[in-house]
Amino acid sequence: MRTLTSDCVSFLTSTLPYAPSISISSSQRKLKMGYHRVARYLDVLAKAGYLSSETEQRKTALKFWQSSPILDLNHLLLGVEKISAKARHLLMQDLLKAIYEDYKQRVSSEIQDLSVISPPLLLSVPEKWTKSKTRILIVGQETLGWDFSDGSYYPWPHSPITNFEQFALYPRSVSALMQGYVEFEFSRFQRENVNSPYWRAYRHIRQAMGEEAFGFDSCVLTTNLFRMAFENGSAVYNGTKEQAEEMNRLSGTLLVEEISILEPTAVIFFTGPRYESYLMSQFTDMEFSAISDIPISRMAYVHSSSLPKLSFRTYHPSYLSRSRQWHFLDNICDLIKTD
Repeated sequence: MRTLTSDCVSFLTSTLPYAPSISISSSQRKLKMGYHRVARYLDVLAKAGYLSSETEQRKTALKFWQSSPILDLNHLLLGVEKISAKARHLLMQDLLKAIYEDYKQRVSSEIQDLSVISPPLLLSVPEKWTKSKTRILIVGQETLGWDFSDGSYYPWPHSPITNFEQFALYPRSVSALMQGYVEFEFSRFQRENVNSPYWRAYRHIRQAMGEEAFGFDSCVLTTNLFRMAFENGSAVYNGTKEQAEEMNRLSGTLLVEEISILEPTAVIFFTGPRYESYLMSQFTDMEFSAISDIPISRMAYVHSSSLPKLSFRTYHPSYLSRSRQWHFLDNICDLIKTD
């Protein structure tokens, strides 16, 4: 059995009065929580071996952890809606790691030549994220190379992870790449990349939210629609249509699952109209609506049951810069701040 976060213990405690069985629907009603959050709590508890359908087994597991010196029960709250920011942060990290481990196993079993695919972009959560009322997730188009090895830009005390094959073989690869996201610090140390339109747009949004331009501890995170590069380049522009569709399929529901865990208050898609079919394959109920009189292809609200109310799509920052439509960033930030 592995160590549970205090949040999981609180949840387990809260479920005991509702024995002998726990279901997602009953937990939603009793605990007044959303479907995705309840499902993830139950999944983590079940995978850790602390949750079963038998009341006595759950009581035994809880009693064991109440006697454990690892956890200070004086800091545990029985009401799951009163979770501390620190406990929420640890839980988010646990949940992300769980879905990333599943993702690693799934892709490893589905692809024959893992060496032509880059390692996946995996997120890590800053503590500030869990403390902030405003949490913005930026979604770009593709991860055009994402690898780590000794002697690169950052400290790297792990085996080299320069393609998916190495990622699949290294036992600690998920934790390593989550730490790599921290060390990367939004391209801060890549002099050839830090002033690209994408990262300038990222810092523009941070500063609009009252943050410093640099530093990992932020309420603004970023990821990509395509998590892996194909032969160190764009699957959409360099590969065939079939290869692009396969790379998109491999991304699967990962982004949707991350959003359910991270609970952003706003999502900004820098994907533009060319990636619309890939975007809609990941969010199957997605719809767009106009913002003022701006054409939907340029900037729009995005609606989906998997997204927060404040979700937007606009062009990639490279095109925003070339087409002199950089002000769309300010338009979106104003809509987020005035909501």
